[in-house]
Amino acid sequence: MSFISLAKEAPVLNLKGGNISESTLVYHDGSNSISLGFYYWAGTVWVPIGGFNNGSSGGTAITMGSNEYFVDGTHELFLQGAFHPMSHQASRFGATLGYSNYRLGSVYITNGVFTTSDMNPKQNVKDISYDLDEILQLKTISYNWKHNDKLGNTVIPPQQQERKTGFSAQQVSELIFEVVQTQSWIKTDENGN
Repeated sequence: MSFISLAKEAPVLNLKGGNISESTLVYHDGSNSISLGFYYWAGTVWVPIGGFNNGSSGGTAITMGSNEYFVDGTHELFLQGAFHPMSHQASRFGATLGYSNYRLGSVYITNGVFTTSDMNPKQNVKDISYDLDEILQLKTISYNWKHNDKLGNTVIPPQQQERKTGFSAQQVSELIFEVVQTQSWIKTDENGN
């Protein structure tokens, strides 16, 4: 089927006469500069609900709604639209991005990362007795990861890998143990998986 306009019922017709019923579902072929995919009639306009096409990045584009879509690139996934949990996650049992054994390589962010420092949602608040002396004992280190860095199938030799800078979690846990996470709760199904 090929739309003329998203604001017109045509070319879809009600075979019994009159207007087509709301929630009529059709598949548009991608012509007329209107994105290919599934649309439903909302009384005055066709609303996109999902679709697929060969994206510009060499993979498949999956449309979800009017503005959101994923594009399967070459070894990467692109997202158009916002990305957030389905509900507010006040506890650490909420949505997680990565895990201790499934880490993200690099995260690039324009406006910074925000954590909640507001006192209103907190309880059982206690001062920590550490002072600047403990902080000054922390040693900064530079290092390479032990795992093989790869770019595609090419292993990057250790001497050419990017050096990282940071702290040793083991040393930080000896000086200020509360700031190092050593265990976490995980969700399992009824079989413990």
